[in-house]
Amino acid sequence: DELTITAEKMPKYAVLSPTVYHVDCNCWAATFTWRPEDSEARNDVGAHKITFKASDNGTPSIEVSEKITITVEIEELE
Repeated sequence: DELTITAEKMPKYAVLSPTVYHVDCNCWAATFTWRPEDSEARNDVGAHKITFKASDNGTPSIEVSEKITITVEIEELE
C-alpha cells in the first residue's frame, strides 16, 4: 500500500516534502523543514503544536497521527 504523510497547523514558512518510499530502509518518509524569515523570527517565539498524520490507501485505510510541540526561543547575543 502507498503511504501519505501530512501535517496540520504548520507555522508560516514551514514545508513538508512529498512522501517518498526509500528502498534502502524499506520505509516511507517525508521531511519537515522550517526556517522563519529573520525579520519575522520574533513573531515565531512560543509553542507551535503540529499534528503529523500517516495514512495508507489500503482497504480499509489505516491512519495514525502524532502531535508534537516545537518551542521557539530567541537567545539575545551580547
